Amino acid sequence: MIAGIQVFGILFALAMCYFTYLYYKRKDYPKTDYLFWMSIWIGFLFLVSFPSATSDIIHPLGIASTMQLFTILAFLLTFALLFYQHDLLRKNEQKIGKLVRENAIENAKRKK
Repeated sequence: MIAGIQVFGILFALAMCYFTYLYYKRKDYPKTDYLFWMSIWIGFLFLVSFPSATSDIIHPLGIASTMQLFTILAFLLTFALLFYQHDLLRKNEQKIGKLVRENAIENAKRKK
């Protein structure tokens, strides 16, 4: 029997698959982002639908339940995405700094 939290998880995963597909069709996501997020949502949908499929993984790791596995995976994914966003932010800051310096030099040359 499907528990209430499973129904919520399945609906959430289906909604996120729909939004990911919608953003891809609007050209908001490149193909790599689309494939990355769809694999995450489909994997989440599978694990929520069949939590007993994780029993071979959780017992050797000493994890008590599938919910704890979800929590651990969510933390790992969150920190990985945070690190990736931080890296992108630093690269963008460097590019903007370079553009600002070049623009300032260009303006100074024109004023002479």
